[in-house]
Amino acid sequence: MRKAINGTLKILTISSVIVSMLLILVAYCTQYSIKEKSDLKSRTNILAQCLDGYDENSEINILTKMYDDVSDIRVTLIKSDGTVIYDNEADTTTMENHFERPEVKQAVTYGNGSSSRNSETIW
Repeated sequence: MRKAINGTLKILTISSVIVSMLLILVAYCTQYSIKEKSDLKSRTNILAQCLDGYDENSEINILTKMYDDVSDIRVTLIKSDGTVIYDNEADTTTMENHFERPEVKQAVTYGNGSSSRNSETIW
């Protein structure tokens, strides 16, 4: 009887530790995601302010100098009609119009937008 109780307590203890670790991991991942989204929004706002006032060709030249050799972040410049005019990881001539994407519709309407999905042009 005593062995059965000890075995049950061990299983409960191990289960509790595993569940606690999983809850901590979920909380950490959630906080990390929130921070990354906030950082990305800040960087995007800074970049938009830096590009403000330049013509389209100058914007593309600036982005090319800044991001063409960067592989840990993807930068795509989209006109208000959804036409992709710059992307540091894909050929813009083969990219479809982005106007129907939720984040683009939000950006046109509210000044900024976001959504999460898997990219069809990079893997």
